[in-house]
Amino acid sequence: MTSKIKELSECQPTFNDAKYHECQTRLWKSVVEAEKDVISFVKQISSSHNSYVKIKKDLETVQQSLSICVPKLERLQKQLEEESKAKQVLAKKQSLNLRHCNQYTQYLGFEIKLVMCDPNKDLYCTKFSFKNIHKVHQDKFYSFILILQNDSYKVSECLPLIPELNEMVQDLNKTNDLHRFIKQVRRKFCALSCSKEPLNDCTNDPS
Repeated sequence: MTSKIKELSECQPTFNDAKYHECQTRLWKSVVEAEKDVISFVKQISSSHNSYVKIKKDLETVQQSLSICVPKLERLQKQLEEESKAKQVLAKKQSLNLRHCNQYTQYLGFEIKLVMCDPNKDLYCTKFSFKNIHKVHQDKFYSFILILQNDSYKVSECLPLIPELNEMVQDLNKTNDLHRFIKQVRRKFCALSCSKEPLNDCTNDPS
């Protein structure tokens, strides 16, 4: 483009008006083309600048999102690690509890069974059975059936009958300490087995 303008600018007016007019026409066309090239170049620069601005803005948005997401991911990672540790601790406790339950079953003859209390109401209750209580008749089972209904405990059956049972159940409903209640019942069964009263209510079958 520059060479064309230089070439045409060398056209000098002469006595040949036709040639001079031709030079002016060519020069004008070159100027118009040059102007178009300049406009196109300016548009390209403007477009490139707009693209740069958009990319910069997108980058800032991504960086802003990262500044929010990275701490969140770190918190989630820490939470997952804590949950994993908690699960490991829970698994150890469950394993320990299972060993304790096995010890209770083996040494104390302690059994828990779900039984139907009222078929008409589809009501289930829990039967707790103990053996290894009587010094002579260790295979005899001492048991009681516990019902939990409307957040209240009730004993529907106790063999042999514990005289203080009603007071014990009232205390259970106040404290909600079932573990303590079970230990108290077993102690009462042990006391009854040591008494001179007959144990006809005891059974050899825990069901």
